[in-house]
Amino acid sequence: MPLNIVANAGVAPQPQIVPIQTVVQHAQQGGSPDAALAVAYTEPTINIDMTGLNYRQRQGPAGPEFQFDTGTLKLTLRQEMFISNTLSKCAQKKWIAHENGHVADYQAVMAQMDPAIRADPTIQRILLNPQWAPRGQFQATDQAIFNAVGAIFFRLTAQLNAARDTRAEYMRVQRDILLNCPEPFIYEVNKGDTLSQLADFFYGRISAWPSIYKANQGTIAKPDLIQVGQLLTIPRRP
Repeated sequence: MPLNIVANAGVAPQPQIVPIQTVVQHAQQGGSPDAALAVAYTEPTINIDMTGLNYRQRQGPAGPEFQFDTGTLKLTLRQEMFISNTLSKCAQKKWIAHENGHVADYQAVMAQMDPAIRADPTIQRILLNPQWAPRGQFQATDQAIFNAVGAIFFRLTAQLNAARDTRAEYMRVQRDILLNCPEPFIYEVNKGDTLSQLADFFYGRISAWPSIYKANQGTIAKPDLIQVGQLLTIPRRP
């Protein structure tokens, strides 16, 4: 019986509006490099069902042996989307639109799992070109299949995250919120921020930093002394 891989892309998740600490926690657990700054995060997980994989046994020269006889490997995608409750309703919608891009990416990954799994050396050794092994290695072999499939899923999703979560994309979302949401745009200063960098991020030009400074003179003592944790109002336009 040949190896059969059934990949279910699941359904799109409903956004969960949660405390920002919850968003950051899930982003950290997912290995996001920008976890500390996360206000929205979609968490993909893959359910790996190996109960349909078959194996056979024999009495070998050194004792009982087993060999996988292929069967069916079932994969199911699960997703959860977390959106910070510190965002305005308008900003939440903008970030949900961004996260829906991740949702579509993760669903597309499921179509890539079959060829990626078949190309994996561990899977080839265990399921595609199976060899007889001591019965005592069964649990470890089972775990090796699970680990290999999980690693493939993580690698593929990580590649898509890197392609989508770019500085340019973050700038696009933030500028969209700044220009099109009615509420004042409040930015929390992070480590390494400068007014010039913020002006470049929000307006596309470093020279616009005086606009941010003037709007926050009650908070900023000097233009070069902004502090981590300060809340700055970003003018809609410089």
